Amino acid sequence: MRTESRFGHYVLLCRSRCILDARWKTGNSALGMKTYSQKTFNHLSRWWSAFLNRLAVPDMEKGEGLFYWRNRVLQHLVAVGLIASFFILVPTVIFLLFSGYWHLAAIDTLIYVIITAVMMIPTLSYYTRTCIALVALYAVGVGIMMNLGVMSGGPTWLFAFAVIAGILLGFKAAVVAIVINAVTLALFGWLRSLDLVAVGQPFYPEVTRAFTTGFNFLFLNALVAFSIAGLTEGLQSVIIRANQARDDLVKEVDARKQTERFLQASEEKYRLLAENLSDILWSMDMDLNFTYMSPAAQTLLGWSADELKKLSLADTLTAESLDKALALINGMLAKAEKESDYSKAGTINLELRHKDGRLLQVEVRGAFLLGEDGRPIGILGITQDISGRIQARKEKEALQSRLAQSKKMEAVGLLASGVAHDLNNVLSGIVSYPDLLLLDLPADDAQTAGNHSSNG
Repeated sequence: MRTESRFGHYVLLCRSRCILDARWKTGNSALGMKTYSQKTFNHLSRWWSAFLNRLAVPDMEKGEGLFYWRNRVLQHLVAVGLIASFFILVPTVIFLLFSGYWHLAAIDTLIYVIITAVMMIPTLSYYTRTCIALVALYAVGVGIMMNLGVMSGGPTWLFAFAVIAGILLGFKAAVVAIVINAVTLALFGWLRSLDLVAVGQPFYPEVTRAFTTGFNFLFLNALVAFSIAGLTEGLQSVIIRANQARDDLVKEVDARKQTERFLQASEEKYRLLAENLSDILWSMDMDLNFTYMSPAAQTLLGWSADELKKLSLADTLTAESLDKALALINGMLAKAEKESDYSKAGTINLELRHKDGRLLQVEVRGAFLLGEDGRPIGILGITQDISGRIQARKEKEALQSRLAQSKKMEAVGLLASGVAHDLNNVLSGIVSYPDLLLLDLPADDAQTAGNHSSNG
């Protein structure tokens, strides 16, 4: 029993391993097929891109214009036509040779070779390629009708000739192609009635039926060709307007970006100026609420910019200064409304309260901020601390007063000295004259003796 159990486990293990190996091989095989298919597709894609590039016209540039897309349509038309024609040409030529239409087989082969060789010329222009493609379509259609009759695929080629002419060359080319088709069908009908072409091939038993069929063919051909040509022309107009709008938008965006750069540079310049200016730069709305305050406010007044924005004028000005400021603003508004000129500025000296309670003498210069309608929407100003200037002026006045007082004292001193000198001149004669009189008296004179005794 143990041997049978071990043998059963061994068989089960072998079967599981075989199943896993089979699944692994199947998975690898599927993965290999997928990889092979992907490589094959990549090779075909690269070959198709290279083939299209070989058929590209020299003046073709990548873009969104109608000319570019017409080039793309022509590229794919020629590429698909050449490839499909090759696979169609081989059995067709074999059939024609066995049917005795060797000349038709030779013409088809020659046309295919010529078109292929011409389309491979890299310097060939778009219009030349288009005309060659249209002529080939027309020639194939006419050749089929002349040999196999009007009830073959020839009219289909003529139909495609007119439609593709409208797509690639526009409305006028579609009109010309429809006229060519009409003349071709009429000429073919006339030649067929004379048994000069498509002899023995099926034809309409009655002329009326032939005319009706031909008219319906031309009507549908013209309807489709003209519709597509008109749509193409409309797309061209739309593309032109879209490109113009895009160019205008690009110019506008560039102008806005340049303006934003200038504004950013100007803003940075003025922010640097405002942040490093010792004076306070501020702005307020017409309700006299601060909307901006430069950092110098904290240095000068002790209040931060955010704190000052929450304060009113009554909180920062003395009562007398507040009345002066309101009077100046109201006077400037009245004068500006009367003269219709809000561009003038005003200057006033005020007293500001520092955060610590002391008063500062400041000079405020402001002007109105104007909106788009030319009306004031706010006030922009600058506040300068003139306490030092006022103190210097007071000291200068004191010095000038002391100088004037000293000059007065100097004048008084000069006057006194002049008076004393004049008195001395007068008195010196009076004092000296008695001595001279004594010299004239005799020596024994009693006055002389008494004068000498007093002097002694």
